[in-house]
Amino acid sequence: MQERIDIVYTWVDGSDSIWRKKRQEALLKMSDIQETEQHGNVEWRFRDNGELRYSLRSLEKYFPNHGNIFIVTDSQVPDFLKQHKKITIIDHKDFMNPSSLPTFSSKNIISQIPKISAISEKFLVLNDDIFLGPDFQITDFFSHKPLFYFIPFEESQVQAQIVSWRSGEEILKEKYPDYISLNSYVTHTPKGVIKKDFFDMCAEFPEILKQVSYETFRSMKNPGIIGDLFSRWMIHTKRGTLGIKKDLYIQSSQANFWPLFDNFHNIPFFCINDTGDNIDKDDTSLRKISQVLEQLFPEKSCFEK
Repeated sequence: MQERIDIVYTWVDGSDSIWRKKRQEALLKMSDIQETEQHGNVEWRFRDNGELRYSLRSLEKYFPNHGNIFIVTDSQVPDFLKQHKKITIIDHKDFMNPSSLPTFSSKNIISQIPKISAISEKFLVLNDDIFLGPDFQITDFFSHKPLFYFIPFEESQVQAQIVSWRSGEEILKEKYPDYISLNSYVTHTPKGVIKKDFFDMCAEFPEILKQVSYETFRSMKNPGIIGDLFSRWMIHTKRGTLGIKKDLYIQSSQANFWPLFDNFHNIPFFCINDTGDNIDKDDTSLRKISQVLEQLFPEKSCFEK
């Protein structure tokens, strides 16, 4: 593709004392903590295990023709970064409504990223625990139509998802009588966004966007906007289509990294998700994450000091 595709990361250092105080004060001000998702305010959701350093290494190695990189943070800057003409730090207050702040909800933050005017019309959103692999191609996300990746529900996952959050699927069923259920959930992958399509969707669901913009922590009343509602809406309106490549998802608490090494040459993208709550920061499973990533991506990127 000749078109510029920018990269947007969301990143937080959950160990920062100033940020932790802000989080605690926000929690105390909440009128209804029961609205928070089961895992909406747990340590692993905000913990930094150094993944961003390695995600940037994977980006440089396997998608060198990317556009600019935007790192969205809450008054923080990764300490390993050096100044680089292709990297811009974007603070929440630079693009989010004051009524949305402070927020610790990734749903809220990501839903407002398309408002950042400097970002290209087409862009990829990555969490810092998502990495590109040797089989990555930008056409995995932007081809004749944008591609979106889902995994079919297993029966045990259906109930867990219902308890966790209101799916975009429910909202689309209410809006469109002809909506066909995907019976699946969104995978942990980069998310491709086209601004025009996103704002067209927002015009159809203004109240949903408004509700999400008030989230302090992730609420089970609302769907993920870009990861869930937008992806389903794009497929339903035939502006997008289902992707056929499978990502690789690894939970740190299971510590099973062999599939990653065994199949690395065939992997387009993968996620190592920190799912260990109530564990010490020096826990073996957390140290293993950085060890594995160092083996896979040993060469420093041009973005590191």
